[in-house]
Amino acid sequence: MKLQINGEDRDFASPLSLQGLIEQLGMKSDRVAVELNRQIVPRDQWSIALKEGDRLEIVQFVGGGSPPLQHSQFPRTPLVTHFFTNACLTPAALGLKCFKHL
Repeated sequence: MKLQINGEDRDFASPLSLQGLIEQLGMKSDRVAVELNRQIVPRDQWSIALKEGDRLEIVQFVGGGSPPLQHSQFPRTPLVTHFFTNACLTPAALGLKCFKHL
């Protein structure tokens, strides 16, 4: 089965679920967001079967950088820590929680 992943054509044996694809790619499912045919797929729907010609955009989150901020250092405006291209990903769509400033 031919799939397009992040703009690259790849071949996989079918049947294959989205969860199975993530595992085959060696990605940690708790650090990945997936868009299937221009629609964000929540993790609880990753059992969906992929079909020939499906187009996927997969974003993997990575950590690193500066040491953690102390409470007094949090800005009053939202921080953007990652930039995404070709996808509109909101914290809720990714299953992330938003934190209020105290």
